[in-house]
Amino acid sequence: MVQVDMGRDGNGLDMAAPAILEAQMDPTEANLVEAYIRANDVTGDASFSWANDELRGLVWQEPERAWLVILAIVERHPAIWVLASLGAGPLEDLLQTHGPLFIDRVEQEAQRNENFRRGVLANVYPIACRPTEVAERIRRLIENGSGE
Repeated sequence: MVQVDMGRDGNGLDMAAPAILEAQMDPTEANLVEAYIRANDVTGDASFSWANDELRGLVWQEPERAWLVILAIVERHPAIWVLASLGAGPLEDLLQTHGPLFIDRVEQEAQRNENFRRGVLANVYPIACRPTEVAERIRRLIENGSGE
């Protein structure tokens, strides 16, 4: 996997946010978090597009690791279009393939984290989630979250 130099921003600040979740990850997963953000940012650095496929693969093959990566991306507070991509892509896929395993955690995270609820979850298409009970719970979360 490609190593990502997180570097410093124009103000000299360290761009690697001190997220607790990232402390639980191996270096490959931390690189995936950064690469996903760079690939889906408004400028969309194509050299990091591998991160989309990598995260999609984790959703199917290692859903627990995919969930940690999704949460770590949210904790970095990326731009809204990165969050929207995360909701319409990896989170929606996770709920489609492993909905019963993750729906309780998604509900807890939506209650705890406004960034997750408004930026990510609002971009999940409920009808894509499986089974129907999961789809209905997602629909209620989105409706209740948007009315606040």
